[in-house]
Order: sequence, then C-alpha cells, then structure tokens
Amino acid sequence: MRKHTWKAVVSAAAITASAAIPLAANADTIETNGVTWTYTVNNAANKTVTLGEGSVACIPTDATVDASNIPWTFMKDGEKYTVTALASSAFAYCANMTGTLTIPTAVTSWGNGSCFRSCKGLTRVTSLGGYKGTGNVQGMFRECTGLTGVLVIPDEFAGVFGNYSFDACTNLTGIIVGSGTKQCNTCFASKKCTGSYAISSYTVSKLKGVWYKGRPDVTTGTQDYTKIITGDQLREEIALKVVLIGKNTQPSGTVGDMMVNVSGCKVFIPQNGMWIPGTTYANANNEVIWYGANTNLDLSVNTDLMQITAIPKTADMLVKVLEAAPTFKDVFGLEPRISVTNAIDLTGVTIDSTAVSGVTFDRLMFTATTQAQLNAILGAIPTTTPISIDPTGLTENMVIPETYNNVYVKTVPGVTIKRTTKGLMIIVK
Repeated sequence: MRKHTWKAVVSAAAITASAAIPLAANADTIETNGVTWTYTVNNAANKTVTLGEGSVACIPTDATVDASNIPWTFMKDGEKYTVTALASSAFAYCANMTGTLTIPTAVTSWGNGSCFRSCKGLTRVTSLGGYKGTGNVQGMFRECTGLTGVLVIPDEFAGVFGNYSFDACTNLTGIIVGSGTKQCNTCFASKKCTGSYAISSYTVSKLKGVWYKGRPDVTTGTQDYTKIITGDQLREEIALKVVLIGKNTQPSGTVGDMMVNVSGCKVFIPQNGMWIPGTTYANANNEVIWYGANTNLDLSVNTDLMQITAIPKTADMLVKVLEAAPTFKDVFGLEPRISVTNAIDLTGVTIDSTAVSGVTFDRLMFTATTQAQLNAILGAIPTTTPISIDPTGLTENMVIPETYNNVYVKTVPGVTIKRTTKGLMIIVK
C-alpha cells in the first residue's frame, strides 16, 4: 500500500501527539485540529477508509479532541476519503475525547473489540451509524462513565451488542435498545466481573430502567426475534426499577441469572415470542409481570406518539402499572395511558393523586362499596375521565359529585340511581 504524507503545517503539540501513536505497518495518517489520526485505506478505488488498525487507537490515547471533530470525511492529495469502518480499538482508552458522538450512516463496519472503551469524556451518543454486522461487538462503550441520562440505541442500528458493551457506564439512568438490534449479550453487567474483564475501580450504577424494544414484525421461524442473553444480562444493576421487554423477543441463557444481585425491580415480559410463561427469568428477588392477551395485563407501545397503553384486568395489576409509570415516563419517555375495560374491585386499594401523576386514564371501570373509597378514587382521577362504576356489593348510599358528568353506573338488582342537586346518587334499596 502506498504511504501518503499529509503536508499541512502543524503545531509542535500535534507533532508530539503524532509521535505518541504506535503506528501499525499499513497505517496512514492525517492531522486535523492539532491531532494526528491514523487510518487504513480499505478500498482505494472508492476512497473508503478504516479509522485505526487492529488493536491500535486512531489517535493518541492522551489527545484532547471533541467527538464532533472526528474526520468522518477528509481531503488528501486533492481527493475526498470517507470513513466506512472502525477498527476494533479505534478510540479505546481515549479518555480525553469529549462531547457528543454521532457516527454517520456511512460507517457500516466495526471491529469486534472495544471501539470506545474508557472514553470517559463522552457525554452523549446520538447515532451508531449504519452498522449491520453480525459480529460480537464486545466492550463497545465499556467504562464510558461520562455518559449520562438515557442512552438511546437507534432503531437503525442492526448489530449485535456483545459482552460488556455498556458495562460500568455508571452514570446512565436508562438504556433503550432499538428495534433493529439483533442480539444483546451480557451488555450491562456493572460490578462483579472476573478474569480478563475485572474492573479495578467501581461506583454504584444509577441505571433505573432498560427497555428492549423488540421487533415490530416477525415473519417466520425465530430468526427475526431479538435475542436477549439472560445470563448476567443486568447483573449488579442495583438501582433498576423497571425492565420492559418488548414483543418479538426471545431469551437465551441461564434461567434466573438475568438480574443477579438485583432486587425490587419490575420486569415486564411478553407472552408472545419465545419466553416461557411462569418462568422466573429475573430471579425471585424481582417481580416478573407477564403481559399479553391471555394474561391480567396487556401492553402496547406506540413509538410514533411515544405512548404506552396498559390494560390491567385486576386491581393488583393496576397498582403495579401505576408503580412503573414514573419510569415509563421519566426514563423511557413514554406517556403512560391506562384503560380499565372490566370492572375491577378497588376495595382496600389506595389510589391518590400522587399515584396517578402523569398518567392518563382512557377509561376506568371499577367496583366501589363506600363513599370514602369512591371519593378517594374520584379525587385522584381527572373529571374528564370516562368512568364506569359497578355498585354490586354496595354497603351504603353514595353520591357522585355533579362535577363528574362523564360517569356511567351499571344497573344491578337492589340499587336505585337518581340525579339530585348534589350529583348522581346511588341508593341501596
């Protein structure tokens, strides 16, 4: 391969940085913004290149560079080159690379190593390019402790997340795995890694929620299901509150080991796909909630409107959904909507304004037996909510305030309904 030479005048700092790169035999270099970059031409005719080569980072690991200045395209000898691939350790241990990482769609190939491992200065990732490889991309963003908030894996990413892809990203509060992802291995484990994956320094993870979107459509067989490796998938993520597993997903691995040393998390698992109903995938310390048409809960997600609609069939399931609603909204960005289409008995169930904050009720059908209980429920629900009340078992007369004009009371033997100046009265004969 012909060796190219970049002839621009650079600063002394850039020359020093360039000398720090352990150049691979076939690597070429360019210099931009005072930083030397190594690359390998992978198609001379099409002018496409790979950043880095093999296990060599494409910049000095101590170089300071904003991720927005990565030269995804560049001019050399009067010709334009485009980056279409990343080497296995393209930016590994480049702790001073800062800002937002946006990989363009032209980048379709990654090495199977730790492309961005320990890039602790990165604060956000907005695009993972056009990767469609089937390789096991391991440790991709491992120990990127500068990443904060919710990391959204775009639906366009059609790759496989290998072991420890997001391991020890201890400042992330949420991860959303896009619908294009083919497989997630042990991606998020954050503490007790052993052997060659040992972590010498560790701080407690802040991860509150993980949402695996799953595939919107599956054709035939199981090849199109998103595969989730259950063994140690979310090990030690002790801050987890909700794991939402989308439809058209399938598990693979040791049953019960998905959330080792995690407690008190609600794990929503679809009835469809390859999951086996009744199996405790998330160990006994967490609550597995099955959803689907033949369960006590159905869930549907509208990603265009970013809404999640829950149809609980029991009071217990309604409470579980309300408890998960803040994570649905604050971490996943889904507006929670609840539709209760069969009369559920809310006797002894506390539903107040705090519990339903941020939740929209499309419909609420319930059984009430006392005025105090009715007042508590109505006081928490917006007056515009369509409400159906089943007075079966009523023990005392009740009045529905006139401000609630969207209420239907079921006719049952032994109960009379009439409108008064105080509102709609339900009278026990």
